[in-house]
Amino acid sequence: MNNNINLISNQNVGLEKELRRLKQVRITSIICLVVVSLMSILIFVLNLTLPLDSVKKDQNTTAANIALLHQKLITYNLITDRVRNISGIISQREDYTTQLSQILGKLPAGVSMDGLQIDTGKITFSVSSTSLVSINQFIDTMVSFNSQGKIINNLVMQGLSLDTSSGKYDLNMQAGIL
Repeated sequence: MNNNINLISNQNVGLEKELRRLKQVRITSIICLVVVSLMSILIFVLNLTLPLDSVKKDQNTTAANIALLHQKLITYNLITDRVRNISGIISQREDYTTQLSQILGKLPAGVSMDGLQIDTGKITFSVSSTSLVSINQFIDTMVSFNSQGKIINNLVMQGLSLDTSSGKYDLNMQAGIL
């Protein structure tokens, strides 16, 4: 018979499993220790090279620049809106330049235009001269424009006065403009 048969084992199976687990736990803990150490060193180096104060200062500077640009954008939008509104008003406004140029073109020598006011469909003007003859020529011209009905209508003379200090006659007239 065989004398080498040993029914009692010298090796303990449970002890070997525990030793393997202990070895795996040690390896895992060493790996975690190395990873945590490397991360700590990396964070320390990054903190030294990129100080947090300079990042905060850059952040505040950038935020201030954005706020300034925001204010400029608001101003730009307001100005653009106003220009659009003014352009709309000007495009709706009637153009009286041809009528005014014809009236001013017929101004006799010695007569000066002192005031001119244009309302919707109405023009009010005041002229002055040292001679009543020149004022009369201007009145005749305005009456002829009124009778033609191409430039003005409803001509009304509002007043004729003499300024004794300057020796000038002042004529105020109002007319409907076509």
